[in-house]
Amino acid sequence: MRHAMFYGTTFDRDEYKTKIIDNLPDKWDVHIVSRFKTVNIKQRKNVKTVYVYDHPIFNEKLNNKQILEAEKFLGTPFLHIFRCWIFWNKKMEKKKHLEKIFDAMAKYVIFWRDFFIKYNIEVFTGNLESTYPEIIALGVAKKLNIKIVNTNPGRITNTFMIYDSNHRPIFWNKLKREEVEDSWRLLKQKYNNKTEAEYSSIKKYANEYGSLSGSVNKIRAFTRYYKNYQDANDYDKYRTNSPQALFRDILVQMIRNMYSKRLFANVEKNTRYFMFPLQLTWEAALTYDEPFINQFDLIFNIAKCLPFGTKLVLKPHPHWRCTDVPLDVMKKMYRTENIIISNPDANTYELIKNSMGIITINSTVGLEALILEKPVVTLGHDFYAIEGVTYNVRRMEVLPEILKNVALGKAKTNRSKTITLAANYYKNLIYLSGNIGSYYNLTDDDGKKIADAIKYVAENVIK
Repeated sequence: MRHAMFYGTTFDRDEYKTKIIDNLPDKWDVHIVSRFKTVNIKQRKNVKTVYVYDHPIFNEKLNNKQILEAEKFLGTPFLHIFRCWIFWNKKMEKKKHLEKIFDAMAKYVIFWRDFFIKYNIEVFTGNLESTYPEIIALGVAKKLNIKIVNTNPGRITNTFMIYDSNHRPIFWNKLKREEVEDSWRLLKQKYNNKTEAEYSSIKKYANEYGSLSGSVNKIRAFTRYYKNYQDANDYDKYRTNSPQALFRDILVQMIRNMYSKRLFANVEKNTRYFMFPLQLTWEAALTYDEPFINQFDLIFNIAKCLPFGTKLVLKPHPHWRCTDVPLDVMKKMYRTENIIISNPDANTYELIKNSMGIITINSTVGLEALILEKPVVTLGHDFYAIEGVTYNVRRMEVLPEILKNVALGKAKTNRSKTITLAANYYKNLIYLSGNIGSYYNLTDDDGKKIADAIKYVAENVIK
């Protein structure tokens, strides 16, 4: 099996992939495609490293015709991909800057197409990230009909999941009929036994994030980032936030953090409400998967559709705590009479249990609500957005009627279908002994588990 893996999501976050690479089968011909000159992996005869910028295309200047041809081959507008970038803002869409970005994107298309064909790659492993090298790599692999086995964290703490080319979970570990109830029971038990210690851990992480005060480790990390950025070539700098911009973003987050604390409120006991989990503004699950949905516009439209006497409780992302929400949007939320911005430290699971239902785009909270047997209204296309499991809104005109029926207890779902879906998800999670946080610190055994799953899916599941 001729296999390729992309290495280079960020300057230092991809180190966990070495644990996976070290455990891929000896019989596989493995190619590591890297944005970095060197990758710290074990020397093995079957593993080769391909440095992206050794390709001669990166020494050329493309004309408009070549850029258009690359975009046409990919089948996705470069402007859309650029707007999915984690650091995108409107100020970047200046003609000269866009010319550089589109030139770089076209060269990545050409690089990946040449690479896949030259090495006759059969399987590609990547990640869905909010940066164009990753999105383009997956797009080119799709165009060439290459098997795609994506890896990313699962929806439960310290787990990984295997995903398909559309980043939907692959249920490769078949669940027997007699296992469904046991898996469902174990999954419910896991969520019902959430401890305050977990929330304390999240709070500690959140308080440290976006703060200039603090540890020597943070200073070291910023220094390392600065050095890596200075050593990078221009193409890497196009797709990476500069240290100056990163520093500015931290300051902006600090201001938002201080302001948002004035707006947070506890949800009173007798409040009738639907809960909406705020998703990270620039995550690929929104920017790439749901390009036509603006969650802030959606929130204000939902507020117009609520039954009389009902509130919309917004639950900030526990790590970001509204630091990714513009100040003017926060003000508008706060001033909207039937919207409550919940305290980020509030127990998500208690908020779910006490709600009438959850309204979400494609948040993990939607899956958690299904496990806690609460109605879920989805406006996105997550894997659990299935008729009979959730109430899927594709036209806003139907939302008021759906919310009214859910509030009155008239809405019905297929419990058996929900249980089977959740149990399958639980069965296919890869549980890790390492720690999954802002960085992935995997053990050797974790790497072996993920590598074994990649091998099985590539050889037995994807045709």
